Amino acid sequence: MARKSSSSKSTKSNSSDIRFIRLVTGEDIVTEVTDVANGKLMMNNPLKVVYTPSLQTGFLSISLMQWIFTRISKNQTFDMDLHNVLVMTDADQQLKEHYEESLITFSKHDPTKISDEEDDEFGMLDNEDGVEMLNNLINKTKNGKGKLH
Repeated sequence: MARKSSSSKSTKSNSSDIRFIRLVTGEDIVTEVTDVANGKLMMNNPLKVVYTPSLQTGFLSISLMQWIFTRISKNQTFDMDLHNVLVMTDADQQLKEHYEESLITFSKHDPTKISDEEDDEFGMLDNEDGVEMLNNLINKTKNGKGKLH
C-alpha cells in the first residue's frame, strides 16, 4: 500500500509513488498515488499525458497538463474507483522528472498564487493599465483600424 501524503496542496511529491495510469476511457495520467484501499485510488496532483507527433523525429513527444485545472478545483487530490483503471505502473525516471518539473511550472503560473513580487507576463495588471488597454482597443475598432472578433 502506498504512503499517505501529508499535504494535498504540495507540489513536491514522493517520486517513488509516481505512477502512470491508463483509464478505461483511454486517458493517460501521471500522478502521485497516496493510497489504494477499499476499491479506491487516491491521487495527488494528477497530470494528463498529451501525445504530440514530432515532424522532426517522427516520434511522439509527451507533454503534461493539469487533469483538472486549478481554476476548476484548487484541491488537486482526487479519489477514483479502481474499476476505472485499466493499467497502473510505476513511472520511469524520465517521466517522473518531467512530472516534477511540470508541477513546479504549474505552481509558478497558478493565477491564484500570483504574489506582489512577481512582475512577469503572467502578473496582474493595474486597474489603470487595464482601462488604458481596453480604451485603446475600443478606439482602434471605432476608427476602423481593427476588428473585434
